[in-house]
Amino acid sequence: MAGTDDQTISGLIDREAVIEACCRYAAAVDATARDQSDATFAAYADTMTEDCVVDYGPFGRFERRDDWIEFARGLASRAGLCQHLYANFFVEVDGDSAHAVFNAQALHFWGEQPVGEQLLVAAAVFDNLLRRTPAGWRLTRVQPNIQFAHDPGGGALRMFPVSGGQAPPG
Repeated sequence: MAGTDDQTISGLIDREAVIEACCRYAAAVDATARDQSDATFAAYADTMTEDCVVDYGPFGRFERRDDWIEFARGLASRAGLCQHLYANFFVEVDGDSAHAVFNAQALHFWGEQPVGEQLLVAAAVFDNLLRRTPAGWRLTRVQPNIQFAHDPGGGALRMFPVSGGQAPPG
């Protein structure tokens, strides 16, 4: 029985570490909206493996962490103040790989916009993959699947402009 208890505890520790890795990503996104220093972006990059694919569907797909971080530097200056909330995690761990599916809510606020256009509220279901590294669990795929958005001010198009080689498919 002790072996089974040890396996259960080990599985729970991995599950919590995977959830924490996903939440570190959200916290890093929010931090870059307030502080666009190299240190803040280094902490953001540290949530992902070098080969991480970030796939925002029609808003762009980035095949490597460095490509995403380069885009995110510009995105941070366009994103307004933001808060990303994650909940309802379903985590499957298989050795040194993990799959995490969870709900997300994103709030973006632009105080300089007219009152009715200041807030973007979006909901997504994330479908992320992670890998255990010597430094802990890191994201290898970030894939939000947007379920709905309330965006009367067009904030999403300001954040993800269709120019610059990342045009939505169409």
